[in-house]
Amino acid sequence: MKINLKRFRGLVAIPLVFGIGGAAIGGAIAGTLGASIGFMAGSMLGSYLFPMKVSGGGPPKISNYPIQTSSKGNCIRVIYGRRKTAGNIIWMSEATPHQQKV
Repeated sequence: MKINLKRFRGLVAIPLVFGIGGAAIGGAIAGTLGASIGFMAGSMLGSYLFPMKVSGGGPPKISNYPIQTSSKGNCIRVIYGRRKTAGNIIWMSEATPHQQKV
């Protein structure tokens, strides 16, 4: 997915400009509380008038997730801290096929 950074910067700057304008107006009327409310209202107005168009969204593909494997010769991972990884079966007895009645 390619993102046009020049267009992205422009779309992010528009709500910011509206927010700063709202903060200036709200600050002149009601001080710091008015400035914060004006910034929020201006940012929301700018986002509503000029929404960002994001393409390529949707749920992640199933191929992006690691899967459990079982093969000879793979290294056993040593991980410090917390990280999601797929499991690797390092020992298993001989598999015997069987049928299950449903």
